[in-house]
Amino acid sequence: MTDQEFILRNKLYEYEDQYFRDMILQEGVLKDTAEFALEWSGDLCYHVGIDCISDVKVAALEDTFVGQYDAEKRILTITPDSINDPTVILHEMTHFYCHQLEKINPSLNEILLLDLYKRLSKEIDNLDELIASHAELYTLEKLEMRGGLHTVLFYLKTLDIDLKCGYKLGTVFGYGYAD
Repeated sequence: MTDQEFILRNKLYEYEDQYFRDMILQEGVLKDTAEFALEWSGDLCYHVGIDCISDVKVAALEDTFVGQYDAEKRILTITPDSINDPTVILHEMTHFYCHQLEKINPSLNEILLLDLYKRLSKEIDNLDELIASHAELYTLEKLEMRGGLHTVLFYLKTLDIDLKCGYKLGTVFGYGYAD
C-alpha cells in the first residue's frame, strides 16, 4: 500500500463514521432492521463496512473518471488529483454501500430509500421534483452509460451527504447535478 492509499483508506473510515452509519447498520432504520433480524434468526451472517472493500487504489483511470468503484472486484480507485476531494471519495463510497446492501439483501436498499425519503422531505421542499427529474428513464440510461448505476437510493444518499456537509444539492452526486 502506498502512502496515498494509506491516507485514502483512513479517509474512508473517517467518512464511513461521519456519513454512512445508516448504511452500515449502526443507526437509523437499518440498525433496527438488523437488530430484528438478529433476534429472529439468531445470527447476522454478513459484515458491512469499509473492511469489505478488497483493495483501495490511487491510480489513473480511463476517460475522464476521477474515481471508480468496481463492484465485481470490490476495488475503490481514486485518481491522484482527486485524493483530497471529499466529493469524489464520498460519491464512490456511496456506490460501494449501495452495492453492498443490495448484495446482502435488496430489501435493505428499499427500506433505506423510504427512510431517506421521509427524512429528506422535511429538509428539501422540492424533493419530489428532484427525484422525478433524476428518475426519468433517459437520464438514468445516460448516466449508466457514462459512469455506472445511479439509482434513486444513490441519489437520495448523496443529497443526504450534501446536507450534512453544507454542499449545494447535487454536489456529491456530480455529473452537473449541482448546476
